[in-house]
Amino acid sequence: MEEKIKIKVSKRSNAIVNFFGREIIVNPIITIPEQKNILSTAFNSMFSEGKKGIWDEYFFEVSFRYGVLSFKTNIDLSEMRDDDLGEIMWGEFYDKVSSSIINYKEVKDSIYLSLNNEIKRYAVDNSISGIVNSLVEKVLPILEQFKDISPEKLDEFKNMANDIIEKIKQEPITSVIGDMNRNSSSNKEVKDN
Repeated sequence: MEEKIKIKVSKRSNAIVNFFGREIIVNPIITIPEQKNILSTAFNSMFSEGKKGIWDEYFFEVSFRYGVLSFKTNIDLSEMRDDDLGEIMWGEFYDKVSSSIINYKEVKDSIYLSLNNEIKRYAVDNSISGIVNSLVEKVLPILEQFKDISPEKLDEFKNMANDIIEKIKQEPITSVIGDMNRNSSSNKEVKDN
């Protein structure tokens, strides 16, 4: 390979968008750190507070637009009323801002794809195979305890295992895992005694 060379990219000029008689400055490139911040905001909102695994395209659009306006314009959004925020996020003004940003579509598509992939990963992790893997991870430490256990304690564990098997026959696997978590806590107490 040839020797590496250094290049210097000249900064692109800001665009000016008029809005209600005011000149709004728009920086025309969404930088990599800004992309990370917008993605992080979308991830944190999408995968917390009960939204796990739910794909809400409207929420994504609001989050993305807010990030773009926050990072790419000189508008202070922090104390803006909801009505005013809605006015600038939807419609002609936002279209002017987004069309002034050179990599807008590519960044939006990339962030959308990342979120979509994370939702798919979450769905797989919470599928039956994910639950079984979680179950195995929880059972292995208990099995480790068997090597140093007395026959009486082994009978206690055997009875607990039989209870779990009966529950599996009667209830969904998620409730069984919940019971195992509680039993795991009581196993520590049994071992300590």
